[in-house]
Amino acid sequence: MNMGYGRGFIQKDLIYTASLNKDFPDGIEPGYEQFPTIETPWSLQPFDEIRFNNDEGQSYVITEVISPQNQTTSSYIVDGVGMLEITLNSDVPERVGKR
Repeated sequence: MNMGYGRGFIQKDLIYTASLNKDFPDGIEPGYEQFPTIETPWSLQPFDEIRFNNDEGQSYVITEVISPQNQTTSSYIVDGVGMLEITLNSDVPERVGKR
């Protein structure tokens, strides 16, 4: 992600497979659903929201984005490639998986 960020890459289409979901009639998502094709290059902006573990209670607002190309913190540069760095509106608890 660090090497591709800001270079116009667009995520490929995902194959959708219906699965069990209590929020749908008969407890299963409809098989005809699909994700729309993504046409905009992926990027993060201040005021975007990020969520961990698909849990609305673990939603945070991005307050700052430092792209890999603009990274100046030496510990965030590996083999000449900067890391994407984001700052959130509050700390993420250690119990939240951040992978």
